[in-house]
Amino acid sequence: MNSVIDRLNEAFSDFCCLINVPFS
Repeated sequence: MNSVIDRLNEAFSDFCCLINVPFS
């Protein structure tokens, strides 16, 4: 279960990065 959460965390971080870059 932890590996799944870690993977979601990584995907969420990448997603946030992609969204934040154009607005920075």
